[in-house]
Amino acid sequence: MDNILNRIDQIARHEGISITALEQRIGASKGVLSRALKKDTDIQSKWLVKICETFPRYNASWIISGEEDMLRSGNTRKVNRIPFYKDVDEVRAVEEPENEYNLSYIDPGDWFPGATAATLYYNTSMKEYAPGCLLVLRQKHKIDELIWGEHYIIEYGDNRLLREIQPSEDKDFIYAYATNEATYLDGRYKYPPVKIGKKDIRSIFQVLGYVCKRQDNGAIYSTDLKP
Repeated sequence: MDNILNRIDQIARHEGISITALEQRIGASKGVLSRALKKDTDIQSKWLVKICETFPRYNASWIISGEEDMLRSGNTRKVNRIPFYKDVDEVRAVEEPENEYNLSYIDPGDWFPGATAATLYYNTSMKEYAPGCLLVLRQKHKIDELIWGEHYIIEYGDNRLLREIQPSEDKDFIYAYATNEATYLDGRYKYPPVKIGKKDIRSIFQVLGYVCKRQDNGAIYSTDLKP
């Protein structure tokens, strides 16, 4: 593999994102970098420039030649604009065409490196999150990377839900549990466990953290940022 391509791959892994997501960040078409990585071919210089501009904390000399340190010294942070959804039901894979959904964007700051999306949460199935809080997310691309007991937004079929995941006795399925154990008068759970086939999962996002407002003192999200 060409050294430059190897270093681009290192940037993606260091950022906690896929090559496809990196392509999206720099405004390249899907496959521009992934095909070059797969076939070990050259990429256009304009994409190197876009990578340097989009990820300024990485030393341009290191990206191009491998010389000097990987990260630049000093404060070179660039705004990290990630898709912002108004509800869990709108969250979708970041590789899908953005203009189809007229997305807004926010910057999650330095607390959530590797974040790829954010959404407001209004459900009550997960007792850890107050209705109206902001969830910061990272898309996961491999089922075997999931961590049992962690919280994920799972898109399967026409459904999207936020749940804690656990293994199933059948390796082809996972269980999704609500942490709110509220019941109806007859004893049935309001949020019963859901058994989901791995092959039915279209996308899955891990919850990195959340932010809640204590009072309404005006908008705190920059939702008009466009790439």
